[in-house]
Amino acid sequence: MGLLPLGLKPDLTTGTTQTLLVCNRATRLAQRASTSGMIRKLKSRQFRLYSRKKNVETSKRRNLGTFSSLEKAKQHEREVQYFKKH
Repeated sequence: MGLLPLGLKPDLTTGTTQTLLVCNRATRLAQRASTSGMIRKLKSRQFRLYSRKKNVETSKRRNLGTFSSLEKAKQHEREVQYFKKH
């Protein structure tokens, strides 16, 4: 079998090719941002929670806190979402 273009994978059962979803880091971050808050790991091994939406004027996300563990950041994110809806 010859070389296939990037993003195609051979299907050995049918002899055809299937298109793979090519997903880079920026796409993953965008998908994660749309489904939940932005939690990023810092160089200091802490986790920072950012706002889901960007500020229109500055094009940056608001810092919602820095936490020592991912679990604490996720808990705070849940608390923020609860507060927004109640």
